[in-house]
Amino acid sequence: MKTRNFLLVYATILHKIITLQLGYNFLTAPKIMNKFYVAFLSLLLPIVGYAQLSNITQVTLNFTPSSGPVVTATATDAGNGLVVDGAITLLESTEYTLAIVLNNGSTDITSEVSNNAENLQFFFDASEDLFEGDVSYEDQDANTLPIGLSTTWVGGCVEDSELTGSFRVLLSDLTGAKSMNSMLGDGTSIFDLSWDISIVDDASAPECENEEEVIDRVTLTFTPTEGGDAIVAVATDPDGPGPMDLMAGDIALMEST
Repeated sequence: MKTRNFLLVYATILHKIITLQLGYNFLTAPKIMNKFYVAFLSLLLPIVGYAQLSNITQVTLNFTPSSGPVVTATATDAGNGLVVDGAITLLESTEYTLAIVLNNGSTDITSEVSNNAENLQFFFDASEDLFEGDVSYEDQDANTLPIGLSTTWVGGCVEDSELTGSFRVLLSDLTGAKSMNSMLGDGTSIFDLSWDISIVDDASAPECENEEEVIDRVTLTFTPTEGGDAIVAVATDPDGPGPMDLMAGDIALMEST
């Protein structure tokens, strides 16, 4: 829509400039008018190419876990644009397959994205620590570039309280510019939606792993290749997990051994 409006404005300005320069309204001559528009449109056709999508009145996110109920979130256009309908709640340490469904009224138009996959891509942005690792795209276009109708997510690990933040989904038209380096913010946004999201505790989930192991002892063992006693050197942390560094004594080895 923005592209169309820009072209109409551009055509109007171009017409006025030519009219002022020539001193008359040349578009009043039918033959000249037709030639003008044919030439103008032939120049702009490569520019105006964009993915053909019906009006999207509902976006549905279906988070399907390996076991358990599907979690559904929606955004609906009631006449003033798409607006999210509620928050998302997922379980910690659980893998979900996210499937996106698009509707125009009661008609499922998701296939329109698949049919224009070489020009379109979904991008995602989530608050820090909500998910483990990055999004995994499970679908590709004919050029083996990601689409985003199907993705995989793993909920973050909850230690003391639930994790909260936002989950953003953006569908971009990347006509003529989609590549392996395309990123959020590229192209023209078809819709850009953000849901509030919570990752809640799951009693059956394993304990969170300690991301930063504390090393308080390092042992080096030097074993002579031609026999003899091994020489052992040890470095220890005098205050355990405290701020002091590991401390070690001198190492004495035999020459030419």
